[in-house]
Parts: sequence; C-alpha cells; structure tokens
Amino acid sequence: MEEAEKILTESAKLCHLDFLWKGIGIGRDACGFSPEHTLHCCAFCRAVKKNKVRLERCICNDNVLLVGKIAGSRTPFLHRCHAGVSELVVPLFNGKQELEVVLLGIFREAGAHCPYRSLEALYEALPLMRECSTAAAQEIFPPLCRMLLERREQKDLEHLGDRISDSRIRHALVILERRLEKPLSGGEMATEVFLSKSRFLHLFKAETGYSWQEYLLKKRMEKGAELLRHTDLPISTVMEKCGMHDQSHFGAMFRKWCGYTPFAYRKKFRPKRNI
Repeated sequence: MEEAEKILTESAKLCHLDFLWKGIGIGRDACGFSPEHTLHCCAFCRAVKKNKVRLERCICNDNVLLVGKIAGSRTPFLHRCHAGVSELVVPLFNGKQELEVVLLGIFREAGAHCPYRSLEALYEALPLMRECSTAAAQEIFPPLCRMLLERREQKDLEHLGDRISDSRIRHALVILERRLEKPLSGGEMATEVFLSKSRFLHLFKAETGYSWQEYLLKKRMEKGAELLRHTDLPISTVMEKCGMHDQSHFGAMFRKWCGYTPFAYRKKFRPKRNI
C-alpha cells in the first residue's frame, strides 16, 4: 500500500486536506496504511481522546454513526463529529456492502463550535472548511480510491496465486470474502466460476485442503472473531455479518472453533482501542 499512500497524500495536498483510509464498523481498524493515515493523530484529536468518555464517543462515531450515514448515502458527504470538527467522507463499496472509508479533513465549518471548553484553543487552530477544496476532493477521490481498491484486490489475487494454482478457485475465494454475509452454497459458487458442482468441490478441496463447507465455516468464524475483538456490535449483529441467522447455532459453532463463547471471547481478547 506504500504506492497508494503516496498517491493519496499528493492528491490530498492539492485539495489542502489530510486523509485517512480505514475500515469502519467491520472490524478492520487498519487497511495497510501507516498510523498517520489510519488514525486521527492531530493535536486536537489526541486531546479529545485523552478523556475516556470522549474516546468512547469517537469509537461510536466510526462504528455506529458513520456506518448508519453510509447506509443512506453511497456518495461523498460531510460529517461533523461529537467534537465539532468535520470531514469529507468518501465511502468505498464492494458490491452493496460498505467496505472501507476515506476521510478527508479535519476542518471547522462556519458556525460550528467545540462543545469541550478546555479544547477551544486547539479547536480554533484548525483550518476552516474551504468549499472549493471539498468540491475538488469530491471529484478527485471517489474514482481515484476505486482505482486503488481494484489494484489492491488484484494484488490479493496475485498473492493467492502463490498458494492456489487454479484461477477458478482463486476467483471463488475472492467472491467468498466479499459475500460472507450472504447464503453461499457450493453449487452456487460452482456456477459463479463456470464449473459443475462436483468438479468445483473436488478442485476446492485439492487446492485449499478444506471442503467447501469447512472453509466457509472457518472464514465466518474468523470474521466473527475479528468483529468481536474490534467493534461494539451486538453479538446478534456479528452473527448476521458472518452469514448466520441462528444465535444458538452461531454460539455453538464459535465455541467449537475456538473454545470460547462469543461473549467470553470478546471479554478476553478485545484489545485497547484507538481511533
């Protein structure tokens, strides 16, 4: 991602903005970029996050509020957080599902204010929004980010090529990653990659070492574990994002997979969170 980071940095400079690229509400805090372009690191944001209550509001901003807004808008939009600062949000999608987000800012909007009196000096030092800059960013960044996302996915395919020799199975693995929330049968996947069901299942086991159902369950449990570690999502929502719809079954499969119930796993393995 070093090349992509350099391209985005130079593009953001043209718009007099900084950028972050991160996963939101899906258990991925980082997407391969340096901390400078993954976390809110400016002096104002660092001061905001020193307070535990404010930090929790920052986490809610990314994992709940932004996710909700993106669900209603597939195009770039301005978002103002609890601390009174704004960013231009560029959502990135993989099919119908929100995948990641590029945040351009941060800046003050005219008429906005900081609700935290002790931080007013740092707030006033932030730049005011320049309408020409945000308008240019809305034109530049959506196609640029889509291009970089496609390039990254192509590299992921090439990486799979080191382990998976059959291109049809590589393609099936990429589709699987994108559609874990949906029902996925071996027969449907075989059709996607233009193979008969029997031939697909045979090739899949030969290439991956797992049966289709074993691999599908493995990936769903891995995604569930990631969501439990890195988000505040209810366990019922985690289950649905893993493509499962019976909480008792999900709990039993998760415990069989790792030895912990989903609740116990989250309590034991959840790391200290940053935004």
